[in-house]
Amino acid sequence: MTSLENAVKKVDNILLTLDEPVKKYLSIQEHVNSCNVQQDLDFQREFNGFYRIAHRSKEWYITFYSYFESAKEILPSFEEAIHHICENTGKVETSFVSKMIATINPELPIIDKYVLEYFGLTMPYIKNVADREKKAVETYNALCHEYSEIMKSQEAKIFCDKFDKKFSLNKISNVKKIDFILWKIRRGK
Repeated sequence: MTSLENAVKKVDNILLTLDEPVKKYLSIQEHVNSCNVQQDLDFQREFNGFYRIAHRSKEWYITFYSYFESAKEILPSFEEAIHHICENTGKVETSFVSKMIATINPELPIIDKYVLEYFGLTMPYIKNVADREKKAVETYNALCHEYSEIMKSQEAKIFCDKFDKKFSLNKISNVKKIDFILWKIRRGK
């Protein structure tokens, strides 16, 4: 039995623990298009807190949120976004870039070490930045494929239906609903 199948057996209990995370997520989604994320420090605090973005330089935050604001208009691909952030910060920020992109387009998945682990994917450390950036894009594309496959499963359908019943007025994509359950699975709950 897969972790998702096990989680679906516990779906009602899992859903009981999602009130606060869903509330925070909906707040971010509500504000992202109604504010200038480059200038709105409240939005930045909310986003940083929810997605656990910390310990970056002031310049990094300026670069990230400046691009985030422009990305709302240009709707870049993951590859374009990660290249821009890498080129301007010198860092391959796979997880944070995916969170930015998924905030702009909620149909896209978020990448982090726990989601990668769930799908049996890895993001090994590669010293060469260009090679690391290329591997990040390959891994993200593989993750998108895994999400498209999991979304076809009966377990995903059951979870999304129950999620919709619990959060009847939600505006959350099915991809994000599955992300919430994977978030809980990684915590062993």
